[in-house]
Amino acid sequence: MNAATRLARTLWDRTGGALLMRTGAAGRLTTVGRVSGALRTVQCGYVALEDGSLLVGSAEGREWPHNLAVSGTCTFEARGLPPARYRATRLSGEEQADAILTVRGKRGERAAQMMADVVFRLDRET
Repeated sequence: MNAATRLARTLWDRTGGALLMRTGAAGRLTTVGRVSGALRTVQCGYVALEDGSLLVGSAEGREWPHNLAVSGTCTFEARGLPPARYRATRLSGEEQADAILTVRGKRGERAAQMMADVVFRLDRET
């Protein structure tokens, strides 16, 4: 992990993502814990796509992506985006690389680094 990623992670941890949530650059994701079965809520960066889906992701070492991968669904909300249920698909290979490029183009290098390990596409449930 490089120095910029460590710094971003430290700031994120100390503020609980609250600063980025206020700006609309991050949202609140709730899914079911894979071991406990309890609801688990985290703040994470996201990018809204034109088709209404979202990209969310995480740097390495986080537990919530494992929970989301097992659950396959979540609730997500952010500033200007009311709470809704989503189906989660973990991206890999070329799809993941394309998603990270999209994040980099819309939110910058720092946001792309924060999603460097795992990326999910969230599609709203109907």
